[in-house]
Amino acid sequence: GHKRTIYIPDDKTKSVAPFHPLDRNWVPHEDLECTFDNQGVFNVKFVRGQAGKLESFRPKILLRKGDRKEDVNSRLVKSLSKSVCDVRTQLEQMHQQVIKRQRDLGKDLESLFVGEQKTSLATTAIQQQIDGLELRIKDCERLVALCQA
Repeated sequence: GHKRTIYIPDDKTKSVAPFHPLDRNWVPHEDLECTFDNQGVFNVKFVRGQAGKLESFRPKILLRKGDRKEDVNSRLVKSLSKSVCDVRTQLEQMHQQVIKRQRDLGKDLESLFVGEQKTSLATTAIQQQIDGLELRIKDCERLVALCQA
């Protein structure tokens, strides 16, 4: 007869395996056992006290994937977009510098006296740095696209 607030970890919402919900301090409620079915229905079973009693309900969805928030400050979005563009420019400059450094280092490391295995260690690390920069640049492009959408 009394109400209780429970929290459900996000990774449990797609699982049909039983689990214990959490309280505000992320401590499991051992007297409750919860399950989701594949239809979006949430079942709560009382393990102690009212043992065996089963309550079912469909949780209210607050946000759907892809929904836009209503009260977004457009000035804040423009500022974020400008900041992301600035970061992207800096990343592209770094990317060009690292590619140039890789080319120069490749020429410097060519030697009859040093094996290819030893030189590949340095060039592999630089290639990983280049790949990381390219990934960050793509992330910036996605963020700018989200700001404009």
